[in-house]
Amino acid sequence: MSCDLPKHGGVMWLPVAVSPDGRLAAYRNSDTDVQIIDTQTNLLVFTLKHAANSPESIIFSQDGRKLAYSSYLSSFDISGAFHVGKGQIEIWQIDATNNFTLQQTLDAGDWNNHNFFFTLDGSRLILAGGHTIQTMDVASGKPIYTISGEGKHILASPDGHTALSFGPSTAINLWRIAQDGEITNIQSLPGFNDAVSSLIFIGSNSRLRLDTGESSRILIYSAAGSGNFSEGDTVNENYWGASPDGQFVAIPNDQNVIQIRDAHSEKLLRSFTAFENVGPGYSIRAVTFSPDDTYLAVSGYGPLVEIFNTLSGQPLRLFDQAGSPFAFHPDGVQLISQDDHGSLILFDLNSGQIRWKSLPGLARYTFAINPNGRLIAAAGEDGDIVFLDGATGSVLTRNNFGPATIFSLAFSPDGKYLATGDEDGTVQLWAIK
Repeated sequence: MSCDLPKHGGVMWLPVAVSPDGRLAAYRNSDTDVQIIDTQTNLLVFTLKHAANSPESIIFSQDGRKLAYSSYLSSFDISGAFHVGKGQIEIWQIDATNNFTLQQTLDAGDWNNHNFFFTLDGSRLILAGGHTIQTMDVASGKPIYTISGEGKHILASPDGHTALSFGPSTAINLWRIAQDGEITNIQSLPGFNDAVSSLIFIGSNSRLRLDTGESSRILIYSAAGSGNFSEGDTVNENYWGASPDGQFVAIPNDQNVIQIRDAHSEKLLRSFTAFENVGPGYSIRAVTFSPDDTYLAVSGYGPLVEIFNTLSGQPLRLFDQAGSPFAFHPDGVQLISQDDHGSLILFDLNSGQIRWKSLPGLARYTFAINPNGRLIAAAGEDGDIVFLDGATGSVLTRNNFGPATIFSLAFSPDGKYLATGDEDGTVQLWAIK
C-alpha cells in the first residue's frame, strides 16, 4: 500500500471553498493562485492567476455560477517594513463548461473587508469589515448601501434572507436582507461578557451557535416569526454533535446535561446527564453519534468515554481507558479511541471488551477510519502517518509526509483518497493504492 499525490499537486492552503453542488473545490495554492478542481475526478479545472496579492477568502454564489475571492495589496518600504494596503474582491463568472471569466474587481476599502457573501440571485455582494457593512452591485462594482460603525464580520442565514454581524464590540446585530440587497436592522444583542469569535447557524434559520472567548451559547430564533433571537443554553466548551443523517443534534451544557433535539423542528426529544457517577468537576469534551444514530458517545477531560442509547437516553457502558480523539467504527458496534498513554484501542460496545491495542507510547493527535473499517490512519507530531489493519490493529506501513505536525485526517467517501491537514495550514490530498 502506498500514498501518492494526485495530478493537481495536492497542496492546499486556506481558504478553501466548495460549490453548492459539491462538484468544484477552490483553494489557494503555495503560489497564491486560486486553483479549481473537479471533486469527482480530482483533476485541475482552472487556475486563477493572482501574482500580486494573496487570496484571503473564497466563496461561491448560491447558484454556483460565480466565484469571488478577496485579497489585499501589500508592500515593503526601503527599510524592509511591511505595509498593508487596500483590499479588493475579484468576481469570476463560471459557464456551463467550467470556464472562468473575470467579471468585476471591487474596491473593498479597508483590507479587513474579506468577510462577505452573495445575495440569493448573485447580483449583490454584502461585505463587512473596518466598522462598515456594504452592499456592492456586482455588475457595476459600485456600493449601493452602506452602514457605518457596524460589523467586523457578517454571516448569512441558510435561506439568505437574514444576516448577523458582530465585532469589534460585544454586540451582535440581526439584519434583514431585501431582494435588492438593502439591509435593515431587526435586532441588537448587546451585553456579552466576551468578544464574539464566531457565529454558526445550526441546520436552519431558527438556531444559532455563538462562540465567545470562553464558551458557546445557543440562541433560539422566535418561532412566532417576530425576527428575534432569545438566549438559550450555554454549551460546554463549544462541543456539540450532529447525527450522520442530519436528524438530531446533541447539545451538552456546563452541567453535563445533554439535550437531544430534532435538527429541523428544534423540538426537545430527551435529555440526560453524563458522568453522573464520576464525581464533581468532570466535564464533557465531545459528543459523537454512531453511524446509524443508535448510540451517542460522550468523552470528558480524561480517559473516559460513556456510551448512551440515543432514543432512551440510558447509559450503556463507561470505558475507563478511552478518551479523545475517539470515533465509532463504521459497523456502529465498535469504538476506537486513544488512551492517556497514546495507544489506539478498539472497544466492543456489546461486550465492553478491548479488541486490540496498538501504537503504545506514541502520541497521535488524530486518526481516521476508512469507510469499510479495514484501514486506520493515525498521525502525530513527527509527520508520520501510520496505517493499521482495522481488524487486528497491526501496523501495515508508515509514510512520512514531511516535518510538520499533522492535526487532521479524513478519508474520502470511497476510501480512495486521504486528506491531511498540518500545523502550517496546508491540506494535502493523497491517493491510496
